[in-house]
Amino acid sequence: MLHDGWRVSPDRGFLIKPDPLTDLTAVSGLDDILPRETLAEIEGAAAEMSDLLQSGRIRQRLERLPLLDLSHLNGELEALDTRVVERLWVLYTYFANACIFAIPDSPGHSIPKSVAVPLHQLAVLVERPPI
Repeated sequence: MLHDGWRVSPDRGFLIKPDPLTDLTAVSGLDDILPRETLAEIEGAAAEMSDLLQSGRIRQRLERLPLLDLSHLNGELEALDTRVVERLWVLYTYFANACIFAIPDSPGHSIPKSVAVPLHQLAVLVERPPI
């Protein structure tokens, strides 16, 4: 699933088209595809990132994220707004980086399953490496 919106355009330059989503819980029609409670947890963790990074609690919070299994999306991807996948991609790449680099004097050596599995599945969907 390559997203044409990331290409440079004459009218928007480097800005993605259409505008990216800022909150997955506000998207209607996802209930049959992605669990709303899990999306709320993901968005909640994203909203708390600044405080969690400052307090050094980001890894613990991300370890408690529910596991979002996206393996079923291959067949339903056409029904899903590409911006949903892109939003998830952005959040999970932030989460992965936070797991490793959140505490400068004590870098992480692994990414919890709750982040690594969805990140890998998303990487396959967006056809980009999970880094």
